[in-house]
Amino acid sequence: MKKTEKTKKQGVMTTLSNIAYVMRDIYRSSRGLFFVLILEGVCAAGQNVVGIYLPKAAVELATAPMEWGRLLPALIALTMGLIILNAAHGWAASEEDSSYYDLRMRYMRRIVNKSMSQSYSRLESDEGQNCYWKARGVVLNGNLAQICWDMVQLMTTFLSFASFGWIIGSLHPLVVVFLLAASAVTFLMMKRGSVIYDRYRDEQAKIQKQKWVLTEKSAEPKHGKDIRLYGLKDMFLNKMRTQADRGVKVYNRQRSGYVEQHFSDAFLWAVRDGVAYAYLVWRFTRGGLGAGDFVLYFGAIAAFSGFVDKLAWRVDMLIRWRQDIGYFREFMEYEDPEIENPETMRGTEVRFEHVSFSYDGKTDVLKNFDLTIKPGEHIALIGVNGAGKSTAVKLLCGFYAPTSGSVKIGGAEATRVPPEERFSKISAVFQDMCVLPHTVAENIAMSDAPDMERAAKCLELADLAKFKDKLDAPMTRAITDEGLELSGGETQKLAMARALYKDAPILILDEPTAALDPIAESETYHRFHELTKDKTALYISHRLAGTRFCDRIVFLDGGEICEVGTHEELMALNGGYANMFRLQSHYYNEGKGDGQDEGNVEDN
Repeated sequence: MKKTEKTKKQGVMTTLSNIAYVMRDIYRSSRGLFFVLILEGVCAAGQNVVGIYLPKAAVELATAPMEWGRLLPALIALTMGLIILNAAHGWAASEEDSSYYDLRMRYMRRIVNKSMSQSYSRLESDEGQNCYWKARGVVLNGNLAQICWDMVQLMTTFLSFASFGWIIGSLHPLVVVFLLAASAVTFLMMKRGSVIYDRYRDEQAKIQKQKWVLTEKSAEPKHGKDIRLYGLKDMFLNKMRTQADRGVKVYNRQRSGYVEQHFSDAFLWAVRDGVAYAYLVWRFTRGGLGAGDFVLYFGAIAAFSGFVDKLAWRVDMLIRWRQDIGYFREFMEYEDPEIENPETMRGTEVRFEHVSFSYDGKTDVLKNFDLTIKPGEHIALIGVNGAGKSTAVKLLCGFYAPTSGSVKIGGAEATRVPPEERFSKISAVFQDMCVLPHTVAENIAMSDAPDMERAAKCLELADLAKFKDKLDAPMTRAITDEGLELSGGETQKLAMARALYKDAPILILDEPTAALDPIAESETYHRFHELTKDKTALYISHRLAGTRFCDRIVFLDGGEICEVGTHEELMALNGGYANMFRLQSHYYNEGKGDGQDEGNVEDN
């Protein structure tokens, strides 16, 4: 995001706009909670007002026994009103508490939905990740729910403040003016504390992100082997302690501005209330007030001062929450640029035209990449790690736009094809597969309503039919949740079954067989080749033996296409591909001779 855009956006997110945003959001998503919050605020304020009149009525009843006929019904009415308001307030507060968990989960679902809807390039970027973690932290830390509670308290305080100000104003308007002027100084001191608090917000957010990552990594089963084998427990705990200590130090710096404010507030409170009480006593001793009015005004002044402080405090809290709401809003309100002049794919021909790409804007990962894949053609993209193979796949899928040149599918610019249409034409099997804690059938179909026969057929085609013989109800058994664990090779075969189930016209295999030995990899590729002869296919690997069947082999080095041809043609050329193939063949033979794992060829 450009600096000018960021500044403009932060300027729009004022405290008032954030309050309006949250209340409008709650009204739309949980209308019942919205009215419960209003009811709670009004009832709490009503309790305060009725409560201030009860002592006045009681004193007048005690000092004027002849007025019982007039005062007793008023006292009873006030008491009954207080009981009703208290009951309504208690009910609303309990409803509010029970709604907070649902509210947090709803916000978390929205964050998850937004993260999956954003462009891949945005989410993968440092800026996108930073924005995601800040928004996620706001929800998981309960800050949005806290903001709702603060807004209820603000409403209660404001209504009470206005009511008590009106009562004190009937004593003398200047008393209200004096109390407000003294309280304004308190608010300014709070503002100073908020400035200091905000100064360390970004550092605190960074610490929170690191703490969350450490916590999640320590609990993930796939990291359990490394943690135990390498004795990482102490390192994890030490890192977490270090982050906790850093967090405490930053928090103490954030709070330092409020320490000064508390001392000044105590002094101002003594001066402010002392002057107001002195005036009240002076009026009473002069005979200008009755006993009941004295009690009323005395309580009103004490409560009013408290409400002014609370009002300033609640406003200050909402100002402090402004940045938290801003994190959430920035993530939720981000929209990917609209596709200009959207195009429609006509066919499955893939064409890379003079494509160059850089992740950091400095170093090109692909350089003047030219390649045309005809419909139904099977191409192998070969090269060492870092040659640019996976980057070419990301460009083909439209995850990124080329720095220069163009990528076209069916004659249409990949980045100008609406994502839903583009993704519907591509099946991809990546090395890192997303396995969900759902049933085998749902993991194949990637749907909660799978076609069971079709999923079972794809499972068989992917050479995982053994599940039918070994497991009870394998298609409806949940992976991990019900004790069904998959090996690395089985996981990648499951990914292939998923690609077969989707049955898209363009197939990409981006080194999905890394967990298989070279022989199993070759058999898997050949099997897929036979099953997908009618599809346009792109096979990516840095092990060469498994892709000899392809129509053409494209050899990359340093992001550039160095050689193109069949296996026989490239071996006859005796260039980089031939040297790499002979080197890998040497390791295969050496491995067979001395018992080494044939998979070691991957490391060369």
